[in-house]
Amino acid sequence: MKFGNTLKQLRKKKGINQELLAKRIGITQTYLSLLESEQKTPSIKLLNSLSKELDVPASILGYLSLNKEKISTNKIHSFEKLNPLIESLIKQLILDEENPKS
Repeated sequence: MKFGNTLKQLRKKKGINQELLAKRIGITQTYLSLLESEQKTPSIKLLNSLSKELDVPASILGYLSLNKEKISTNKIHSFEKLNPLIESLIKQLILDEENPKS
């Protein structure tokens, strides 16, 4: 699950376009587009603004913005074990997606 794609889904779920969300959080539409296409990484301040505007906990957005390559080697094993569970919860609780059948 990627931050940009989830951001886009959350924005659309709220029924707002890029221009309106960008204006509400104090960035340009171009910068928001770069976030949604994974070309930029949000600051903590921006994560907090997005959290308030999209009604999603900042910790969830922060988790989604993690770069797996930057996780230390002594923590990557735990991340890889927890990631599928966390992503499933995000899909069900935040994005209102059905739980995929095994």
